Amino acid sequence: TVTADAALAQARVLADELGRLKGSVMKAGQMLSLYGQYFLPAEAVTVLSELQDSTQPVDWKLMRPVLEKELGAARLAELEIDETPIGSSSMYGDGGTAIIDLLSGGFQSVEVLRGPQGTLFGASAMGGVMRYVTRAPDLQTSSWSVGADTFGVSSAGDLGYGGRSSFNAPLVSDKLALSVDFAQQSTPGYIDNVRTGEDDQNSFWQRAGRAALLWKATDDLSVTLTAMDSTVDSDSFSYVAIDPVTLTPLYGKNKDDNAFPEPYRKTYDVYTGTVNWDLGFADFVSATSYAQ
Repeated sequence: TVTADAALAQARVLADELGRLKGSVMKAGQMLSLYGQYFLPAEAVTVLSELQDSTQPVDWKLMRPVLEKELGAARLAELEIDETPIGSSSMYGDGGTAIIDLLSGGFQSVEVLRGPQGTLFGASAMGGVMRYVTRAPDLQTSSWSVGADTFGVSSAGDLGYGGRSSFNAPLVSDKLALSVDFAQQSTPGYIDNVRTGEDDQNSFWQRAGRAALLWKATDDLSVTLTAMDSTVDSDSFSYVAIDPVTLTPLYGKNKDDNAFPEPYRKTYDVYTGTVNWDLGFADFVSATSYAQ
């Protein structure tokens, strides 16, 4: 009989070895941490999850020389890349879901970049990137806006609705400004449960907020502090069972068979601080971030 402590120790040895090997082997360990709950002991899942949690983004000071060499300093400046990494660059490190959805609030522009974009945005961007550029606080002009909308989803029994608001306020003219955006949206479900008889079981709501504070200390020095929050709360996953051979739904279009509710909730918060300093002979950029 293997004790829980012994099983945990063996699992930690495996995780440590996978971490040292890096590359594809480490990604295999991250994938096991996501799906191992179905076939691995609890101790192994607990330890392997540390591989996912400890995955670090590439440091900007290491990445920037590579980008300048490939693109040139002028082209790199035109792209206005945010130095703050958000989420994981790997689909095995939850890269497909560790994202922020600001519900169209606080955006300055949208850029569609044809792939591959792995050098700039990581391994999950081989097919291309849709990049959202957020709006910087305005140091001179006050403004505000309020909006609402309604929409439909194919096969859903109800309409969706949402609302959003934003404001910008110069706190000290030409020196200090605050910009805040907030949005909330309710989306109807469209998947019916053939076992329980529940219709539209995957409805969900979203909340998103962003606040940015810009301090322009001098013409050459500015500091920007930003906080972003994104929450998704769903009554059930948007999954249906399919035949593994024909890939057709087992119970019909937009129908599933689950005996118990499968709720899903995810909150993603990102806090950033960026210092931009024009030294005359060079640009100094310091970016610090925290995400949870």
